[in-house]
Amino acid sequence: MVTGDLVQGAPLGQVGYRDLLDDQYAVAADFLELLAEHFLDGDRSRLVMVPGNHDIDWNCARSAMEPVAETEVPESFTLRLCNAASDLRWSWRERRVYRIVDRELYDQRLARFNALTEEFYAGCGIVKQPAYCIHRLCGGRIAMVAFDSCLGNDCFALQGKIDEQAIADAFIELRKSPPDLSIAVWHHSIEGEPIDTAYMSPSTVEDLIGKGFRLGLHGHQHRAAADNRYVHLPDKQEMAIVSAGSLCAAGWSLPTGVARQYNLIEISDGLTSARVHVREVAMANNFGPARRTEFGLKGYIDLDWQLPPFTSRYRAEASDARILEAERAKAKGEFAEVEQLLADVFAGPGTYARNLLRLALEEQKAWGRLISLLDPPATISEVSIVTRALAENGDSDAAEEFLQKHHECVDMTAPDVENLRAYISAKKALA
Repeated sequence: MVTGDLVQGAPLGQVGYRDLLDDQYAVAADFLELLAEHFLDGDRSRLVMVPGNHDIDWNCARSAMEPVAETEVPESFTLRLCNAASDLRWSWRERRVYRIVDRELYDQRLARFNALTEEFYAGCGIVKQPAYCIHRLCGGRIAMVAFDSCLGNDCFALQGKIDEQAIADAFIELRKSPPDLSIAVWHHSIEGEPIDTAYMSPSTVEDLIGKGFRLGLHGHQHRAAADNRYVHLPDKQEMAIVSAGSLCAAGWSLPTGVARQYNLIEISDGLTSARVHVREVAMANNFGPARRTEFGLKGYIDLDWQLPPFTSRYRAEASDARILEAERAKAKGEFAEVEQLLADVFAGPGTYARNLLRLALEEQKAWGRLISLLDPPATISEVSIVTRALAENGDSDAAEEFLQKHHECVDMTAPDVENLRAYISAKKALA
């Protein structure tokens, strides 16, 4: 797994930056070929790679922008900067606002990386989508999904972001032939200093956990790390997240006290645990176990997780063509069609059909049918949805009674309960 930053990149305004990038990508391509030949018997489909922020052509991105006059800066400017899809950017060096005016040119900022991957995977059966790529290992028992976490990332916007639609599309694709273990691979770290923006929101990890991913691998921070992230849905679900150090970075770009590193990950036969071995340069170009204090002075760390409870159920659901057809209808915004397609499909607690049907009823504001579907509720989210649906339906007393009856069953937090009670009160006052 090559978790991004295949090249160093070229600074803004670099003379001859195109030739410089071509040379860097040529070196990267040779290195990837050596990796595949040496470790994978030439099977390139087993080498997983994602783009990093250094792989972005800053000069290309900048060429697609123009400065915005101070009088034309919109009032919503600061809020729009936080949106990866925004066309506005801020340059701290120049204290100036820029706007992306040539979206087609802007979208070419990863052209060299995409060309490299297209050539590398040619003829080996890997079908790369714009924002993700699925690799199957161990006879299909493991699915590794390589995500692009550089959505909206450029010379002025350093944050990481995975397209939510890409996560949803990959999830749907995996359901056609569900693996036992789903592994997500991306570039950006999920933590950073308060003054730093060059990381990805942890909420994206929560989305991945909810979609059944149990192991996440990323780079970016130039040092090895391993941890578990938890989401209560309401049962505790977790993802083991592993960061790789930098294999080839220059010394000046490495964190203080950290040498070049790589990871070796052993996954148990049951696919519910892994031992992460960290290798670090000990002398010259010789790598050895990284006996770091954060790993208890060992060269490895052990992690475990629970496979998602819905894995086997998805295998059964994947065979039901009506669910896939309902997915297509949802994508078109045909929510009445979704409801009709799922009318006779089992939609018990935890099923994907239930989630689809819930969404369709919410979009139609069919509060009565939504309440019937989710009563009794199985999760915190369902308690919240039914409470709000009862309030929307004009029955505030029933909403309060429902909340009082069910909130403890799903371990809803006190602030969430109070927020729902405030919502009920507001609806009652407006009635």
